[in-house]
Amino acid sequence: MLEDLLIIVSVFIHWEAKDKQKIYDYNYETTKLAIKRAITGEPTVGEALARKDKAKHPFA
Repeated sequence: MLEDLLIIVSVFIHWEAKDKQKIYDYNYETTKLAIKRAITGEPTVGEALARKDKAKHPFA
């Protein structure tokens, strides 16, 4: 299964962010969560598509 898995993780760093350790910690934990979800199949494609119109970027 893992041979057929592609994981893409994108992170956002606010242009005014100053605390390098906080940036690192936050993105490290978020990346681990993204990998875990990809390996366990969460969310499913159906779940992601059902929620796609509800997702909003906080700065958009």
